[in-house]
Amino acid sequence: MQFFFLFFPKHSWRVIHEINSHTKFVPTFFHLPEGNLTLSGSFQSWKYFQHIQAEIRREFTFSVPLQEKVQTILAAHRKKFTNHAVVGIHTRRGDFLEPKNIKLGFGVPNGTYFEKAMSTMKTLLGKKNVTFLVASDDLTWCQENLNDSSVSILPQGEPSFHLALLASCDHMIISGGTFGWWAAWLANGITIYFKNYILPNTQLDRGFDKDDYYLPGWIGLDN
Repeated sequence: MQFFFLFFPKHSWRVIHEINSHTKFVPTFFHLPEGNLTLSGSFQSWKYFQHIQAEIRREFTFSVPLQEKVQTILAAHRKKFTNHAVVGIHTRRGDFLEPKNIKLGFGVPNGTYFEKAMSTMKTLLGKKNVTFLVASDDLTWCQENLNDSSVSILPQGEPSFHLALLASCDHMIISGGTFGWWAAWLANGITIYFKNYILPNTQLDRGFDKDDYYLPGWIGLDN
C-alpha cells in the first residue's frame, strides 16, 4: 500500500496521506477502512474519477456571468469563419523557470513545441479554419514566440476567466501544470501535451506515471 495513517483519537478521525505518487494512480484508495477519514494528497490521476466523470462535469460549472463573458469572446472569433474551430493554448512558465523548480523536475517547452503542436492540430482538424487562443503567465514570451497569424494572445485576467475560456474551447494544447490539465479535461476535445513536462531522473519523476496522468488519446509532443 502506498499510504499511511495518522490517528486523532479525540475526534476519531484518521488522516491518510498519499506517498510519493503525485500523479500515480493508487488503487488501494478505493479500499479504505470505514470511519471518518481525511485524504491528503494530489490525486491528480483521471483514473480516480473516470467512473463519475459525467457527475464531475455537471458539478464543475462556471457562473452565468462568467459563461456569458466567455461565450461573447468565442462568438466574436467564430463568426470570422465558417467551419471554424477554436483551440486553447495554455503555457505556464513563471515559477517553473525558477532554478529550484527545474531541479525538482519541472520542464518548460520552447517555441518549437508550440509550432509543432499547432501544426499537428491543424492537420488533425483538416479543412477547419483554426484560431488559437493563448493564456499564459508570460505574455511577453508568448508575443515573441507565438506570432502565427492564427494566434490571439489573451490579456492578463483572473484565473477563473482564463480557465472558463480555455475549458470552453473545442480543443487544447498545454505545456504543464494542473491548470492546463483541467482546462483540457473540461474542454473534452483533442488534447496535445508537452511530453517533457516532468524531467527524467528527477524527484518529481519518481512519483510520475504518464499513463496515470494523461488520458488515453491525448497526444504527447516534445520540443
